[in-house]
Amino acid sequence: MKHLSRNIGYISLFLIITLLFVGAGCQQPDSDATPDAPPASYQDISAAELLTLMEEEENLLLVDVRELHEYNEGHIPGAFLLPLGDLETDYELLERDQTIVLICRSGRRSSEAAEFLVQQGYENVYNLQGGMLDWSGPVEEVQPVRG
Repeated sequence: MKHLSRNIGYISLFLIITLLFVGAGCQQPDSDATPDAPPASYQDISAAELLTLMEEEENLLLVDVRELHEYNEGHIPGAFLLPLGDLETDYELLERDQTIVLICRSGRRSSEAAEFLVQQGYENVYNLQGGMLDWSGPVEEVQPVRG
């Protein structure tokens, strides 16, 4: 009789542990939980890829995040100046449905800008790898006004 009650105790304990493990695997996820989707991110683009994109993409916005004096020394034609220091307050000037390519001198500041825009919910964001240092396409300078 003693052995029977001990076996029943072991069987009960086994069943309780089994139910706990099975029950843990069957729990409903939180309704607010999101699936394990990869976080949104920007894409790096080479100078050659940007030249092609400029020919093919009609809804393209080039955003130069350098300072005014750098931009004036030479920028990609049609690029809009929005210095990195102003991006946090002025990013809403950029339309969300456009393909945005961020440009700087070497690619470092533009990658910071790209990361920021992605965090704000922008989706079609590119960073020009190597920046203007690697750019071999056309360059436009702002000519000083002569008096």
